[in-house]
Amino acid sequence: MKLDEPPAPPIDHQAARCRRLWAAVVLQQLIDARLPDRYAAVRDEARRWLSTPTAARDLVLEASGLDPPAFDRALPKLVEEWRRVDAGEIRRRMPAMAGRRDRR
Repeated sequence: MKLDEPPAPPIDHQAARCRRLWAAVVLQQLIDARLPDRYAAVRDEARRWLSTPTAARDLVLEASGLDPPAFDRALPKLVEEWRRVDAGEIRRRMPAMAGRRDRR
């Protein structure tokens, strides 16, 4: 930082934690959207939630730092790319991610 530059705004750690929490909600919907047929009800509900713009869904997307119109435009490509990801591997890694602590 140069002396004539204004100081950087302080980091809002609480807001960052909230964004990560809502991003986890979106990630869980993406994981649920790939569930096998034996979980069809949960899978289909997640797919509807992801693909149907509603005020509640858009609020969650915005709270997670995502732009709802951009999310809607990206969703078809995301779904296509997501098919290449091993959902089981993501679920296996999630407990390790849950153990991380925020550092200030």
